[in-house]
Amino acid sequence: MNPVTPLNAGTPPPQDNAPRRPAWGLLVYLAGDTEEWGQALRDDLGEILKAGGSSDLRIVVQYDGVEGAVRHIVSSGPSCTPTIRELGRVDSGSTAALLDFLQWGISVCDSERLALVFGSPLVVSPGDAERDPDRVSVFSLTHDAGSGNYLDVCDMAGTVR
Repeated sequence: MNPVTPLNAGTPPPQDNAPRRPAWGLLVYLAGDTEEWGQALRDDLGEILKAGGSSDLRIVVQYDGVEGAVRHIVSSGPSCTPTIRELGRVDSGSTAALLDFLQWGISVCDSERLALVFGSPLVVSPGDAERDPDRVSVFSLTHDAGSGNYLDVCDMAGTVR
């Protein structure tokens, strides 16, 4: 009796040519629309663009400074040339601006998991609450000096839902 040889014996399994999704996507929302403290977030943006992404990390950034807002799709690799889209004036202290960023970011940042990072130079930590003149900024996540608006934890939670 002859043994039966499987049809695929000796041939490698078929290759999946679809690109692999990165393990992580990082959505970075930098609200630095303030002349006095905006340099810190410009420096943060520079560090993000310099570091770049990787095959396991896709990064998108919205930076809002006094000169207007821009969006970056940060590439990976040695050149790390980001894709830039200029937005003009944006109220990064509004829920509408955050929602617009999240919708865009999720659409271009296809990954297995997502992380959201906020950066703003006017966030008041609970330890510094006594220096918060209106006692409402203590829980703010972002502040837009041009409009005077800020996003707090409740605004963010309602937008993300």
